Amino acid sequence: IYSQNPFLKTLKKVQIKSDQRSRYVIRTQPRDSSLSTLETVAMAVATLEGRPEVMDILVHPLVALCDFQIKHGATEHQSREYRVENGLWTKPLPRSVK
Repeated sequence: IYSQNPFLKTLKKVQIKSDQRSRYVIRTQPRDSSLSTLETVAMAVATLEGRPEVMDILVHPLVALCDFQIKHGATEHQSREYRVENGLWTKPLPRSVK
């Protein structure tokens, strides 16, 4: 959606720095610090509301989905960053990563 919508590209970009690892473990994230959209929104709401427990409440369905998928054959993924650093990445890397 983002790449095909010029209007979205005009909006201010915000980056949230976090020491948390994504709980969306059935998808390969670009970096260890990358969070899914759901996790990012949950973190923003928890911060704005001053209620840290909201993060876990909102992310619980994502964790349950991943657990269900893993129990039925999906595998846990490491980030691309982790796999590159440990010699596990087998696909060609973009120039920005090399």
